[in-house]
Parts: sequence; C-alpha cells; structure tokens
Amino acid sequence: MVLRASRLRPAAEATGPLALSGTVSTVSYLGESFEIDLAAASGPVRMVIPSDLPPPAPGQTIAVEALPGAVTFI
Repeated sequence: MVLRASRLRPAAEATGPLALSGTVSTVSYLGESFEIDLAAASGPVRMVIPSDLPPPAPGQTIAVEALPGAVTFI
C-alpha cells in the first residue's frame, strides 16, 4: 500500500477506508506547506498539508483522513 503524503489530512477521528491514527513526532514548516511525521502502530507516516491549515503539535495523537487518491495498492 502506498499513501500519497499530500492527500492525507489530520482529522478528529479515524473513519473511512483508512482508519489510521498516530502520535505526531515532528512538524516542519516548508513555506507553502507543513510536513508532519507520525508514529503509527503500523509504522511511520508522513503527511504534507497546506500552510493555511493549522498543524498539529508534536506529541499530539491525531487521526488521519484520506482524501480521494490518497491510497494506492501495488
């Protein structure tokens, strides 16, 4: 399974086809976006969200929402 980092978003609850949650390990500001690394039970996950969305804080446990096109099976 491949997750497109730019098609993932923080969510309040893990629902939908991708029920994933984890603890934010790092948040990096990249100008037009934030790069967010999560420590999830299934392994590390990276999200890239637009900078107009508020980023979660390091140490915060969040769920992940998969926008259309976020998940591909190979």
